[in-house]
This record gives sequence, C-alpha cells and structure tokens, in this order.
Amino acid sequence: MTLPHMLALLFVLLVAIPAVATEFFIAPDGSDENPGTRQAPWQTIAKANSTLQPGDVAVFLDGEYEGVINPARSGEQDSPITFRSASHLGAVIKGGENPSGRPLCVYLKTRDHVVIDGFYFLPITGGWMRLEATNHCVVRNCRMENATRHGSPVECRNSHYNRYENLQCWRSNNIGQWGHVGGDMWNNFGCSHCVFDRIHISRAGHRPFGQWFDSPYNVVRRCIFDCRWGRNFEFFSTPRLLVEECVITNGFDGSGSADGRAKLFIIDSIFRRNVIYRNAYGPMVINAYKYHELPTFGMMRSRLYHNTWYRNHEYGYEMVDLGREPKPHMVTGNLFKNNIFACNDPGGDGLALFITSNIADDNRFERNILYGNKPGSKTVRYDWAWPSYTAWGGARMTAEEANEARPEQFSGNVDAEPAFLDPDADDYRLGPESPAVDAAGPLAVALEDGSGREMRVDDARSFFDGFGIPGEVGDLVFIGPAKAQARVKKADIEANVLSLDRDVSWNAGDGISLPYLGAAPDLGAYERGAEDQDWYRAPSIPEGLRIETMETATEPVVVTDFEPENMEDWHYYWNFSRQRNTDSRMDDTTAFSGKHSMRVFAKGDGADMSCDIRPRWWDIDRFPTVKVAYRIPEGVPVGIWLYCFKAAEWGQGAVCIAQSPEMNCGSAPHAGDTKLLDDDQWHEVTLDARVIRTLHPNVKLIQKLRFFALGSGKKGQQFWFDNFRILPADAG
Repeated sequence: MTLPHMLALLFVLLVAIPAVATEFFIAPDGSDENPGTRQAPWQTIAKANSTLQPGDVAVFLDGEYEGVINPARSGEQDSPITFRSASHLGAVIKGGENPSGRPLCVYLKTRDHVVIDGFYFLPITGGWMRLEATNHCVVRNCRMENATRHGSPVECRNSHYNRYENLQCWRSNNIGQWGHVGGDMWNNFGCSHCVFDRIHISRAGHRPFGQWFDSPYNVVRRCIFDCRWGRNFEFFSTPRLLVEECVITNGFDGSGSADGRAKLFIIDSIFRRNVIYRNAYGPMVINAYKYHELPTFGMMRSRLYHNTWYRNHEYGYEMVDLGREPKPHMVTGNLFKNNIFACNDPGGDGLALFITSNIADDNRFERNILYGNKPGSKTVRYDWAWPSYTAWGGARMTAEEANEARPEQFSGNVDAEPAFLDPDADDYRLGPESPAVDAAGPLAVALEDGSGREMRVDDARSFFDGFGIPGEVGDLVFIGPAKAQARVKKADIEANVLSLDRDVSWNAGDGISLPYLGAAPDLGAYERGAEDQDWYRAPSIPEGLRIETMETATEPVVVTDFEPENMEDWHYYWNFSRQRNTDSRMDDTTAFSGKHSMRVFAKGDGADMSCDIRPRWWDIDRFPTVKVAYRIPEGVPVGIWLYCFKAAEWGQGAVCIAQSPEMNCGSAPHAGDTKLLDDDQWHEVTLDARVIRTLHPNVKLIQKLRFFALGSGKKGQQFWFDNFRILPADAG
C-alpha cells in the first residue's frame, strides 16, 4: 500500500472514532482561564455554555451561580450535553438575561439532547425555564422556587419528546398592585410526546400547570398538584393525554384565579388512579366555554376510571356544557367508571356529581360509589337550576335513583360507605370489609371469539399504548376470567381494536381490565393487597401535604394584616378579581395598625364594592368570632355578608350580618343588628358568625365572608379594612 493510500485510510479511521466525552467542573471560586478540572474548575455558566460538545458533562460544585444555562449547541441522540449539580440542589442558579429578553435560569431554543440534573433554580428576578423548538431533552431532580415574572416561569413551546422528572415547582410570586398574587406557573403550548413525572406543583396565583389544545400525546404521571393559593391545573381541550397516579389536593379559591376549580378539559384522553381529596373548593370541572378566537373548550370521548374523590368542598366533579342547548355538544362521549366519590360537599348536600342537564346524553356513569355525608344522601344533582339566596330547587338523586331515572347514563352506581383504611391520615386504601373490593367492571369487552394479537373490543379508549414516546410501554392487561396477560402495543380508538404484544385466545364477552388480584378489580385508585405485585402502581401521598384548618386548629389560622413582610399568610386568601366596577389596592397611607391596609373603591357607578375570603373548613362552632377593623367615609355603602355552602335547604345561604347606614339590603336576608360607622375614622367590630343560624339553623360550615354593596357603590367611593381575624370560641 502506498503512503498516500495509508494516510487516506488513517484519516477515515480517525474520523470514524467517536469523540471522547469530557467531564468539566465549575465552582463559584474557579476561573474560566482554568482547564475545568476538579482541581482547577471554571467559574461561570457561560464558559460551560460555549465549550460543551455532544457527550460532555458540566458538573457544578456547590454554591451560587448567576447566569443562564443556554448551551451554544445541541447534543446528539446517544451523546447528550449534560449540566449536573455535583450534589442534589447544591448548585443554585440565580438566573440572568438571555436572548429571550426575559430573566431566566434555563433557556433552550432549537437545542436537542440536553440534560439538566439536580439544580436549585432560585432566580434573583424573573422565571425558571423556557424551552422553544427543543426536543429530546431531560430536566430532572431540580427544585424551582420564588419566580417573580408575570406569566409563566416555565414556558414550553413547540417542543417534543422531552422528559420532566422529579421536580419541585414552588412559589410563583407575581404580586399585583393590590398586594395580591397572580400569574401562571407552567404552560405547555404546541408540545407533544412529553412525560411529566413526579412533579410537585405548589403555590401559584392563577394557572399552576397548563396543557393547551395543541399539545397531544403527553403523559402526566405521579405528580402532586398542591396549589394552596388557587386552582391546581388547567387543561384546555387537551387531546390524547394520560393523567395517572397523581395526588390532587389543597385547591383553593383565592389569589388571581377566577375560582378554585381545576379545569379538566380533555379530548380522547385517560384520567385514572388519581386521588382527589381535601380541596377547599369544587376540585375539578368541565364548564365548556368559548374564549376570544381560540377553539371552543370542551371535554369529549375521555375515560375517567379507578379514581378516588374524597372530602372535597362543593362536589366531586362538575359538568356544564356550552349554553342551554349546545349545538354541537362540547361535553360528550365521556365515561366515569369504577370510581369512588365519598364524603364530598361536607358543608352542603354531600354532592358527588353536579351536572347541568345540557350535557350530551352519551356521557355515562357506570359502577361508581356515589356516597355522601351519610347513607341515603342525594349525591347527584342533575338539572339547570341555580340557587337563590334562600333555596335551591331542581333534581337531586341518590346513586340508585339516578340509575333508575336516567338508565341511559347511569348504571350500576351504589350508595355505600367505602371503608377506607384511615382517611383521617389520608390513607385511602380499602379496608378488608370495603364494598369497593372486587366491585369494579372491566374497562372493555371482546366483541367476538378470537385468538392472535388483534382484538376487537367495544371500547379501546380506556387503554394506553405508549403514545409513541421512547421509553413508554403500553398497558399490561388481564383478559377474561383466566386473567390471560398481554401488553397493549396499539390502541386504535377509531376502529376499537387492541394490538397486543403476544398471542392470546379469548371469547366474546371476555372483559379486559388493568391487572387485579381478586375476582374482579376494586373500585377507586387502589387495588387492595397488590402492593407487592410487579404490575401494581398507585398514587403515593407524601407527608406534609395536610394544611391546618379550623377543623382541628386551636389557634387562629386566618390572620390578615396586609403587611408585605407577612404576605405569605394573606396574599392568596382574598379574592379581589372580577368584581363589578370595583378595584382594590394595598394602601400605605392609612392603617388601623402597622403601615398598610386594603382599600376597596368604585371605578364606576353600580359598583359592588366587593371582595371575599373563603377560609378552609370554617367550622363556626370552633371558630365563631370575626374581628375586623374598618374605615368608611360618610355615605359609602358597605355590607358584610356570610355565605353557606350551597344546599337545597338554604340555597346560597347568603346573609348580611353588618352594614353601614347607606347600605340597603332590600329583601335580601339579614341577621343581627351590627351597625358599621361611616365617620371616616378607624373602628374595630366583632361579629359572631353563628348569627347565621337565626335563618339557617342547621349550618355548621361557612363558605365565605364577603364585603358586598349589592351594586349600590358610586364612582369615587371607597373604604378600607385591616386586621382581619377569625378567632376560636374561647378567644374572649
């Protein structure tokens, strides 16, 4: 071989040898002039951004780093670029400016195959992450806290095949002019084939986690939705979404949310093995509506099965279609099956389902426990009747009555106490005598005798086939009484055909279910006794989620002083938004004590002069006393109202319990004779919430206290209040 040929061969061999990946180190006291070894580390994120090649790893030693993770290039499929904290949460990213023009900690635009692992994102100002046209990336084992940017501290656009794993996203602190928290936390626009696994979402003002109508084929798994300041999530007509094994708790009607309801608007999707418990408002809703030029938001052809709803305020689930006579229906073709609804709406009628009669008749409810606060509770409200101040008519039914009255929609539902192991400790596994054990039906049945790998069924929509996401596998299913096992490779939801991973034989009518132990699957989110089975997964409720409420507290848990240093205690409690011709501001020109108060003022005539607070579990026997300081100029109408939770017995249960001289309740209910002075001076008033029982003697829990002038405020009128407290019975 000639020398030129030898050199050419050597060149080919050298090109074919993959580049050797390098591990570099960064430390706050390093220098970018160093070689980047552990002994001589770099100093800045910028150095890592500009230097890393596919396969390289940047290891950040403990300490704080200003700047943005924003690599200059992408990694490759088997050679990602990796940014990693040397110890879990030891490297703190403070963020900085980036090409998006927004302060962030991570900015990935048109970057693929990047791994970000183990950081604590604590921005000086602004948000946490923005991903745009970014694919096959992984963000894991990170904590994100104290974002201050209005909008979405995490925003993902047109990004696909990404994985977000084991993240804590806490406190999106966007504070408005009235000292009130608002804004979103995490939005996904035009994103598909992504997995959101073990993300703990907590404390956001408006939308903690959003999936939009242009984001199909995503998986939300083992997440904890624990907002505390408002609703838990919003899914807007999201297609082909799997939500499973999640914990959904502590939803609240406060902050900048319009209300506390998580919006589960999903299309051709699956919602299963989730626990929805102890939310301080209606926890979940589909209320179809049209917003500007966006598509109409609705819920269609989705499957909600093997979930547990427990002790949520107002109801377990609400369903409202678009208008009185929707054409077309936007709430249609959905199936609720094998669920447990128990002890919801504890302050009202014990509703499991609040359904308006405008939804399509093909929405079905099969083999659910629909149990109220006691046996025989009418747990299904199915009508188009809205409560007045004092009454709430319309159709109410027990589970069995719903089966009889509307058999095309309700079948096999029962009124039975589910006998959880220890609900007071949030253990919603089934006890040995639970009527939910072996009580569930199959998710689908075979339509004909057959064998092989292609099975025609009556409903393929209940099964997950992996959505084509790398690393995801389809459901393991049991077929027929012999529990023949197979894994779903493809669920054809149009043809109702399941493609399996092995040859199986079946008979017409054989049921297809997720794996189970007994004679049939159990109802609810848990399969009794299955903890040691390889195929079993269920929601896991960690310690520390329970919020102390007036159900068990002995000291005041509702104290509002409107001081900025105590903002965490009050800035989410009060709802100032969407009040007619009314606005509010935290005011530093006058106060009863301290330096600040809340000013409520009329922007135009006919103002409600309104704001409200909905404390969690306000038991008026344990916490009957309200103290509040106020300042009312002469002639300003101010009323203080209490509202019960809605119930057939008392409707809204709205009662005015204190009023200024110009406040005219008219024919609206009022109780007590407390007068508020309108001399433009500060005063303090003590109110007893139990006065509501003069009109509604059976009330135990109060939903809200509201300042409300019934639309009688005039432009320019205003009042202030301060030092709001709800006190226990022995407070003196």
